[in-house]
Order: sequence, then structure tokens, then C-alpha cells
Amino acid sequence: MGINSYYSTGQKLQSVQFGPFVEGIDEATEPHLLDQRTFSNAENLDMDTHPGRLSKRPGLQKVSSLSTVLESAPKNAFTYIKNGREMMFISDGKYVIRSEDGLTFTRMKQVKLSDGTVEDLILNTSGYPRFTQGHGKLWITNKIDPVMSWDMLDISTDRDHVLKHDKQLTDKLPNNSSFSTFVYTGSASFEINEFRGKIFAIGLKEDGSEVGATGEYSIILSNTASTGTKVFTLVNTLNVSATDGKNAVITIGASIPKCSYMQFYHETMFIADTDNPLEIRFSELSDPNQPIITINADHPNAWPAVNQLTVQAGVGDKIYGFSPVYRNRLAVFKEIGIFRIDPDPTFKFTLENFTDEVGSRFPDTWIEINGVLKFLGSRRDSKPDIFYTDFVSIGDYNRKHHITLDSLKQPKQMIKSSITTGNSWGNANMSTLTDISEGMLQVGKINIGWSNLYSCEELPEDASIAWESISLDNILSTVSGQLRLDKSQGGASSYLKKISDAFSSALPNHLSLRAKAETTVSFVLPTLNFGIWNGAKGAWVTVKYNPNLPGSAIIKMNGILLNYGINVSAFHNYSLIIDADVSSLYIDGTLVLTTSTSPTSLNKVQFGIGDMTGSPFIEDNAFSEINTFGETFTFDYIAYENTDGNITKTIDYKKAIIPSLYSFGKYFLANTTGQGSDISMFTKSSDNGIAYGAESSLSSGSIPSSTVKRFLQVRINTLCSGNPFYFLTGGILHVTKPILIGPNISQWLNFQMEHFGITTAAMKIRRSINTEEPSELGETGWYIDYPATTDQEGWKTIANGNDIGTILADSSSLPPTTRWIQIKHEMSLGSLAELETHSSSAMVINWMEGSSGFFPISANLFSKRYMLNAAKSNSTANDIMIVIDKNNKFMNWTGFSMNFMLWFKGRLYMGRSSDSNRNLYFMDEGIRNDMDDSGNPIAVTAFFETNEESMKSLFTRKKLRMMEIASNAETSNAKVSYRREIDTLFSSPVAVSFTSADTKKRIHFPIGFQAKRVVFRVLNDSQNQDMGVELMALHFEQLPSQSGL
Repeated sequence: MGINSYYSTGQKLQSVQFGPFVEGIDEATEPHLLDQRTFSNAENLDMDTHPGRLSKRPGLQKVSSLSTVLESAPKNAFTYIKNGREMMFISDGKYVIRSEDGLTFTRMKQVKLSDGTVEDLILNTSGYPRFTQGHGKLWITNKIDPVMSWDMLDISTDRDHVLKHDKQLTDKLPNNSSFSTFVYTGSASFEINEFRGKIFAIGLKEDGSEVGATGEYSIILSNTASTGTKVFTLVNTLNVSATDGKNAVITIGASIPKCSYMQFYHETMFIADTDNPLEIRFSELSDPNQPIITINADHPNAWPAVNQLTVQAGVGDKIYGFSPVYRNRLAVFKEIGIFRIDPDPTFKFTLENFTDEVGSRFPDTWIEINGVLKFLGSRRDSKPDIFYTDFVSIGDYNRKHHITLDSLKQPKQMIKSSITTGNSWGNANMSTLTDISEGMLQVGKINIGWSNLYSCEELPEDASIAWESISLDNILSTVSGQLRLDKSQGGASSYLKKISDAFSSALPNHLSLRAKAETTVSFVLPTLNFGIWNGAKGAWVTVKYNPNLPGSAIIKMNGILLNYGINVSAFHNYSLIIDADVSSLYIDGTLVLTTSTSPTSLNKVQFGIGDMTGSPFIEDNAFSEINTFGETFTFDYIAYENTDGNITKTIDYKKAIIPSLYSFGKYFLANTTGQGSDISMFTKSSDNGIAYGAESSLSSGSIPSSTVKRFLQVRINTLCSGNPFYFLTGGILHVTKPILIGPNISQWLNFQMEHFGITTAAMKIRRSINTEEPSELGETGWYIDYPATTDQEGWKTIANGNDIGTILADSSSLPPTTRWIQIKHEMSLGSLAELETHSSSAMVINWMEGSSGFFPISANLFSKRYMLNAAKSNSTANDIMIVIDKNNKFMNWTGFSMNFMLWFKGRLYMGRSSDSNRNLYFMDEGIRNDMDDSGNPIAVTAFFETNEESMKSLFTRKKLRMMEIASNAETSNAKVSYRREIDTLFSSPVAVSFTSADTKKRIHFPIGFQAKRVVFRVLNDSQNQDMGVELMALHFEQLPSQSGL
């Protein structure tokens, strides 16, 4: 792009205007869908100080160097205000320093335990120091060192003396009537002046019989070491009578639980993330021994064990901090879950689950602004967003800034896990035989039996095909989960059930039932009858006790009699088959009787109680008993069907191609009652479930020889010769849905899943680097790494305990590039017995999220803007601020590296996140330059990128003629470049200079310069200059479309 003479083709000139630029950055909308007031990208701009005019952000000015008082970069800071005086406290994690002017700092002190003098306070550098103010004191904690306090009105002559609240002594008073010194008689060890400045308090008498001197207390001026006479000198003389004082319990010092977070609310100190990371402890406001006496958090009696709350709901295993006190309420939060702490007249305080859909891990980002609290958090998808709440509802910005947010480096490195167990196994693509039972992934089975099957769970009279009662005296009931047919009274009746038109004479017919006689009466012979009538041929059977041969039965089929050795009072399987002109009876899988069928016009299936009294091939009611009762038969199941002996089951493996035979594995066909062996199996497979290949025979306990495809069809031939109820089991395939790992992974850990009792179990894993969810089953979006240890879809073998990064070859780069993973299981049994004995554990995928280094994410206010300070994912220090201006529009500010932001005496101070350059800065609204570590001015580089302008038509070509730019900066040197839809990079920039007298510029494009869509970039990187751009206008000519575009 260059400045050229004006050129016209005679076409009508059209224009689009960019600006006024008031909408900020929108990363959630496609650039070609943005309007001309919105940026696709921008940095270091101020849009709301002068609406419609772009200014550079305020500059940062160096205040002082902290190199002489800190050893490393300052981590955190706090402003302490008391009695009209302001003090700034800063810590690098080792030292704590204070200042009243922001220029001169001194280190805080602690008692030197070896001789009782004071020395520099030194903290454990593994902790993160946090500050709060309450009860007039400054409080410091880092969870590793004891909780500490400081008071500018401390009785110590050394004003920087910090008290550590980690040790408490107990003893009892002698008969003193008044005293200012106390001799400790206990066995605890301590150093000289270790308790200086702490509280000496008197409680109940040892026997509890009298109140005594309860509530009296004094500050300790000094103490000797415990190696000699253990003397505590008090600031005040305590006047206690001998009667009141004798045997009264005294406590010396307070033991406050170590914690990560502190906050004061309702004059009460709250602490969280103690040795129990889900526990909140809070202090007592009055002495439990003398409630009229008010006490502070450092009083020996301020921390009773009952003063606690436990956060069980939500997601995550720890508390991440407290909100500011807002609308007289305080909140605490977990990774997912925000809980309001409400005062309660009975329990002092209670937890109210405000939301279990949003949480936060960043307590320093909670800031009150414009009547709401804003904070950095996430929903259950772990994707970060900036939220706002009034403790009634929660809103967010719909991740409008998601590209920047997703690229932030997450501090507080933590273990993240994806756990698959229970019902979550079902969120997958599973083959037919996959079973999920009691939270475990298992090899399952499919039942194979006749379609008209009735059992105790599906009684005949409740089934879709109703059984007809031939006699009104029939009693059909369920007892102990079994079906019973009873005759409980005498009379000439038949006790029968039937279904009419049940069979076809053109096919073999089958009736099977499992039954037993429940009761016998000495003069009654319980008789079971059943039969098949197919409209042309029939066969009927009666089974009756044989009184002459105990343990045997009289069997009749079509009038042919047989004495057979069975006990009718036990369950037996009876199968009746009509095939052509032959009827066959099987009992427990054994053929016992064969006869010719008889002609009939009846068509029904029937069972009942009673012997034959008429012609069953002519009469519908040909079975009855006279004056008998007490006949009861119980049935486990009843089944009937027209069949040729073949049953076919199709097994779907939910996958087009399976690169192993594990998914098929060995197949086992089992009889549910352990009888019947004259069966055979055949298989064939298909890609689509429609066209199948050739059939191959398969024996139980073998692997199918069919080509491995998605569908396997198993045909079972029972030859109608035994119990028709079998189950089939084989291999399974289970492929999880894509599992989100997300952009914040910093390190892979291990994979955990064990299988017990399975001889063949293969697990595979594959990964995707896609931002969006990849294809579930296909190859699209999955990382392919040929040829080592992978198949055509990127799967790699993984086992329990393996390091996931090693298996995926994703551990050499840190952080890993994986964003999604998928797990595939292929399992099969080595023996039929393993079907009931094998099991699996939950599947756990572990990784680390966040940085192991120190990257404090915090927020503060500046000119009604919410400013979120963080680090980009590829950065070694904080280097970006996400700014939401007073109009709730987004902007990125860069060019500095700061660990904290702090308001002190009307200025926003920032601490440099550099170990080598430990400097303090403040933000100056009136300056457009920054300062380097030496105090030299450096330019603030500001730029913006417009929407991808389609010039009124998304796909048509246009001839770009010229660009006009208006700026009201007194002096500004802008650099303008473009990127068309066919370009990968922006063009070389063209310099454009503005002055107070020359506020508009025109840039002409070369002759014939064309584009369908174009993005413009405007940059200013000069010192002592503002941006000043207000409006831009692009002039172009439409060209005729080609091929309809």
C-alpha cells in the first residue's frame, strides 16, 4: 500500500466507516461478522476517557528500588490504615517490608529466640504471603509459618516487632492476691521473650466450682527462657484475691491454626485452607468463660474447636479464598462452588450454597466495582471467564475475551483428574456386549430365547398377549417372585390358561416351561397339563405323581403312557415340540417320549392343572378334576414360538474398523439351567449392518474367524431340542467420548485403571491438539503419529500406572500440547467362569494444571476500570492486563511485568515481577510513556486491528481506492497496514503523521488493488505521543462477480 495519485475507473465509489471505536475487543465473534466499531485485536488503548477518541493507556513511572530490602521479586502487598496513618507492606515471600511514603522501606522484625532480641522476620519462601487487617492489627499468613500479627501501637520499643501465634501455655494460679509477674510451673519449653506482646489470660477455676478471676488478662512485657525459673512479666498488675485466684486456670498466648486465607467479617476473623483444606474456622468475640468480656483473635480463648464450617458441596478438594465483604456478606469459594457466609443467631454463622455451577481459584481477582463484585472464575467446563455477582445472581461476559483468557498461564499448580466410574461409563460409544455394573466396566451378555417368554417378572396376564382363563376357578398369583396356578377348593372344574391362534402349521412349534408341584394331599395326585394345537396338528402332555413309584411320574403324551423317574415336586424343564407329523417331549434336555401328532382344528397354546376328561383335539376344555383341591404348580417361565430352530443376534461394535480381535475375543454360549447341548453357532460380519459376508462356524470358547468389521451376526441353531434360554457372551469395545484436558495443562501424570480376572484386556489412548472438540470415532481432529506404536487413527497402547505424556509422546514440550484425549477398551473373557468373577476399577486420568512457578493473578481498579493482571501461557512473568472499562468493554494492556497492584495514598502502585529488578512503580493518567528499570522513558506501543471488513458483500471482489483517517492527537505518527483474505501476514506499514493543524490523512491504494475482505492495523510506538484516532473511512468500487460469487 502506498500513496498514489488519484485514479478513477468511472465506477460508482462506495464507502464504509470504521468507528467510533467504543466496543472494544470481541474474540468470540468471527472477524467478518464484527461491526466497524469493534476490534478484532488491540493493545494499550483507552476507549472511555474520551469516548470516540482512542488514547494510549496511562504510563508507568518508577518510584523506588526495593533491591536493598528484598531478595527477589515482590509477590504481594497491602495497605494498612489506622488512626489516619497509611502504611504500605510488601513481601517477596521471605522478607516483609513497610513504608509510610512508598520511597523508604524497613524490614519487619521477629524475636530472636536464641537471646530474646529482635532480628529480621524471615518467612518460608515456599509459601505465598497474604495480608489482612482486623481488630486494629495487620495479620500475615502463608500456611507454612505461624499466623502473625503486628500493631503500630505495640508495647515493644521496636515498632517492627511481629508476633507469631503458634504456641499456647496453660497453668494454674497460686494464692496471689495481686501480681505483675508469674512463675510458670508447666513443662513446655520456650525461648526468652518468645511471648512478648502476647496475652496472659485467667479463666475458670480448675474445679469449676467458682468463677474466680475469670476474664482478667494482661499483655506480657517479657519472659525468661524455660531452662531456668520461668518468669513472665506483665504490663499491668492483676488484682486477684487469694480466694478467687487459687487454682484458676491461666492460658498464655494464642494458637491460631495455620492457613492460606484470612478475612474479617462481623468483627470475626475467618480463616480457610487449614490442615483441613475444606474447613473454615472463625474466632470467638467474647470470652467463653466470661461472655461479657470482648476478646480479639489473638486472645488465648478465641479459637474454640466448635467454631468451624465445612464446605462439602461443589467441585474440588480445597477452598481458594474469601471474597471482599460485600453488602454485609462474605463468600468463600472452591474450584466450582461459591458459598455465602451468613450470620445466624443459633449457630453464629452458616454456609449458604450460592451456586454450584461457578467457582474461582483466584481470590485476589475479587473486586467490587459499580455495585457488583467482579472476579476471574470458571464453570464446570473449566474455561475461564470474568464473572460478576451481587450475591443474588451471577453473570458473565460469555467468554467474549476467550482467546486471551484461554492463553493465560494458570498459577497454583494443581492435580486435575478425569474419573470415569459409575454411570459416567455410559457416556461413551459401547458395543452390544458392554456392561456397566456397580460402577465397573465389564463384559456383559445377551439373552437368547423365544420371543413369547413369560416369567415371574412378566406374568402372562400382564403381558401384551393376554392369557385367557378357561375356568373361572383358576387362581393365578405371584408368591416369592414366582408364578403360581392354584386349585384351592373342590368341584368339577378345569383350571386352564390359553392363548388362541398362537401357532402356524407351516413351521415347527415349540412350547417350553419350567414348573414344579408345590403341595400334595394324600388322596390327590397333582397333575400338570400343557399342549400345542396349531390348527392342523396337536400334541398334549400330562405329568402326574406316580403313587406306586415314589420319585417317579406318570407321563402321557397323546395317550401314550410312560413311567419316568423324576420328582414332580422339584423344578423341571419341559419342552414340547411339533415338527412335521412328530411330537417330541424333552425333560431337562433329555428326549423322553416321541409320538405322532393328531389332527385338530384348534389353534392355541395351553397349560393348566387337571387330567384329561374329554377329547383335547376337539374340545377346548378337555381337562378337569372332580372333588380335588390343594393342587398348586409354580412356574419359573413359560415360552412358546413358531421356530425353525435358528436364533440370530446382531452385535454392534460402534466402530467402523477395529485393529485387533480383542473386541471379538472368545465367544461363550451358555444354558441358563445348565442343560441342553445340541446347539451350534455361526457368524458373519458387516461394515454397515446390511450386507454381510460369508458365514463361518463358531464353537463356544473360540474366536470368530469372520473378518473384523463393525457388525457381527451370530446365528444359533438349537434344533428345538432343549431348553431354549441361553446367553451369549464375548468381547467388548468401549470408546469414551473425547475427554477435555483444556489449555491449562502443564504436565502429564499417570493413567490408572486395573482389570481383575480378565485374561485379555487392551487399553489404548489417543490425543488431539484441537481447540474445539474433535470427532468422536473418526480420524478428524486426532493427532496421527506414524508409524511408531500407532494404528491408522493415532491410538497408542497404555496400561495402568503408565505416564500419559510418555505414551502420547507429549512430554518433551512443556506445557504439553494435548487438549483432548480419548480412551478405548477392548476386553474379552478367557473362560466362561470369568463372566461372574471379573471386575475393573475406575478409570482415572491425571495431569497437572497451572504453573509450578509463581504467577500471581490479581485485579484492581483504576478510573472505574477492572484490571486483571496475569501472564500469557508462554511467559515467564506476568505480562498482560485484561481491562474491562466502565462501559464493560474489553482491552488488553501490555508492555509491563507486575506482580501486584495496590492503592496507596491516592496512587495505584505496582511491584515489578523481576528477581533482578525489584522496583516499585505507579500508574500515571497524565503520562503516555513507561519507564524502564533504570528510570528511562520508553514508548507505550498501542495498536488496533479492525473487523474483517467485507465492504457490503462477503464474497464479491472490490477495488480498494483509498483510506481516510482522522486523528485529533496534537502529534501522532501512525503506521497503517492491511491483511486481505488471501494474505497470511499484514503488509508493510505506511507511516502517517498527524499534527494539531493536520488531523486528516488520505492513503491511496495502487491501481487495480482488489480484495474481498480486509483487516486494517493502526499502530503508534513513539514516545510522548498519543494515538488520537477517531474515525476511518474506506472507499472502494464493486466489481462484477464471477461464478456467482
